[in-house]
Amino acid sequence: MAVVGGAYIGTNIVRAGDHNIATSLQQVNPIQLSSESNYYGKPGQDMLDEVTESFEAGKLSLQRGEGSGAAGTPNSIYEQAHQAAAEEAGIQYNGFQDANGNDVEGPVHGGKTIYYNRMKGKADNIIYIQYHQ
Repeated sequence: MAVVGGAYIGTNIVRAGDHNIATSLQQVNPIQLSSESNYYGKPGQDMLDEVTESFEAGKLSLQRGEGSGAAGTPNSIYEQAHQAAAEEAGIQYNGFQDANGNDVEGPVHGGKTIYYNRMKGKADNIIYIQYHQ
């Protein structure tokens, strides 16, 4: 499954001589990030958010002296890194539809999830559609 925007994958710490080195991993979809940033008139802002999120995660891991799992895993530093990162360009929404295109409350077999941006006075900007098998 493709990542929607970006995702914090985790941070590893390795010992190098007398100091530690952090390697922080972030998965991004540059096309989606660009679509969102451009829609809100802030080119590059969402990629900056993803890069600084990973940078902040690396700093936090070095301070703790240990690595971190991906967002959503126990003891992950994702939330702290996310809060310290540069702001996103704007809000991303999602909606769900069944196989016939009717709006539904959540993902359903044969349906789809639609990720989009919405701004007053502008048409919705669909940035990604995920189809459910």
